Amino acid sequence: MAHLSDFKIVNITFELLLVSCISKSLYNTCQLINAKFQLRAGDTEGARTSTVWARRLTLASYMAGTVVLVILLIVLYVSAWP
Repeated sequence: MAHLSDFKIVNITFELLLVSCISKSLYNTCQLINAKFQLRAGDTEGARTSTVWARRLTLASYMAGTVVLVILLIVLYVSAWP
């Protein structure tokens, strides 16, 4: 049977994952805004580069979040139903 401390660890891990995803999302939003301002200023190459980086970072953060979530669910399943 799972102990209460196991659920506390899972809860803390989930909160850290949530904070990490929010901070990455904010960073990616800032990158897209930066690309928009660069494009308006006439720097099309810099705007394209910033947009590509923002998209890649967004994709990477979603992939990392999905992997961590799957691992977390496996740990929960194993610890709750031995």
